[in-house]
Amino acid sequence: MPQTTTRSAGRHSKGSDMGTDPAETWLTALVDLESSMARERERREAARGNASRSLAARLEEAAGPRALLLHDRRRGADGAGDELSHVAITPTGVWVIEAWQYDGARVDVALSTGSHDTERERLLVGGRDKTLLVKSLVGQHHAVATALAPYDVHVGGLLCFVGALLPRVWRPSVQGFDVVDVPRASEVLRAPGPLGDAERQLLHDLLAAAFPRSDGVPQSGATPTCVRSQAGWAPIRCPPPLVGACYECM
Repeated sequence: MPQTTTRSAGRHSKGSDMGTDPAETWLTALVDLESSMARERERREAARGNASRSLAARLEEAAGPRALLLHDRRRGADGAGDELSHVAITPTGVWVIEAWQYDGARVDVALSTGSHDTERERLLVGGRDKTLLVKSLVGQHHAVATALAPYDVHVGGLLCFVGALLPRVWRPSVQGFDVVDVPRASEVLRAPGPLGDAERQLLHDLLAAAFPRSDGVPQSGATPTCVRSQAGWAPIRCPPPLVGACYECM
């Protein structure tokens, strides 16, 4: 009897395998793969979000109480362009910041062959060429400088490396942007300058309106007012996106 039972079970199992629909098996595997890929994307997006929030918190602390910061904004038509990582409005002007976490990596600037000085500069991180990181800051800096073109305000850029090792005997720069760590960034962002509280708040509100949040959440706070109300500092007319903000500038 035990042998008969075993053979019967074996025949039943074989019959079940033969009855499986290959298309159904393939579809199940495809669904499982898509679910796994979706979970991996969510995990990576969550990790990037946590890293971005961590870097933003470090920059907020480094900039001090007088600076106003914007993080993770969108640039381009209708805010559909690339991301604007970090912008600090400080007494010395507006600073566009790209920040990365590279714990223990050595950061340096080297020269290579090229027809122009800026083309010869290479950003090295951990011995690897990371000059493409500079191109991201170039585009962001151009977007902010264009938005603030009607204003007499300095717009600078910083390449900030958190946890990295930078040269101590000289201060590196690449393509006109200072390469800094958090302590050096703090020195730059906390430096005294000509912009008072009203001017810094005005620039903050203008940039917040020009570059919406990347998560789609509407900007909270005061609506930008006509820049002509800031006597002695404003241009003749309201620049975009403030055109029409007052009757004088319509």
